[in-house]
Amino acid sequence: MPTETFKNLSDEKKQSILNAAKNEFSKVSFSESSINKIIKEAGISRGSFYMYFIDKEDLYETVIENQLKKNFKFLRDELIKSDGDIFKTYINIYEKLLKKVSKNKTNNFNKHILLNMNFKSDNLFIRKNKVQYKKYIEEFISLINTNNYNLEDKEELLDIIDMLTLLLIHSLVKSLNNPSEVKVRYIRQVSIIERSIKER
Repeated sequence: MPTETFKNLSDEKKQSILNAAKNEFSKVSFSESSINKIIKEAGISRGSFYMYFIDKEDLYETVIENQLKKNFKFLRDELIKSDGDIFKTYINIYEKLLKKVSKNKTNNFNKHILLNMNFKSDNLFIRKNKVQYKKYIEEFISLINTNNYNLEDKEELLDIIDMLTLLLIHSLVKSLNNPSEVKVRYIRQVSIIERSIKER
């Protein structure tokens, strides 16, 4: 997490640093990204960088965290538009995100996150923001229409959300090479999960 020194910067300065980082992470993978390029674009010294962040990974995690918060809001808004239908929501999100990650430049950041997704980054938001994440999840669950599903309890619903999210990420990564074929399979897999809690 960024230091208190970073948190005490003006919003404009913080955003300038995060934008510079996002630009660099959009051009190349994390391993190829350069702190020198980030600090040059942000207009800060190397010493200042290390007053704000422990290392490059700390900065990367901060940028991802900000993106995940935006993504959670997007997910919630899509659920509302789908009248609480969680399965329709995930199909709509897949189609919208696929369009975004298929574009270049600003959306390359999303593409790099997907291509470099691993257990650590996948669980980053939950691990470092447990209280905030719990609040978001509670709000999200409250918007889901469960009337047509035979669910054992809230934990089972959370497991279904996890499965849908992992399937979404996996399918988006595969879609970067063959979108039309993967889309058909993704919709079929989402339907299988939906049927499994309707027909038992």
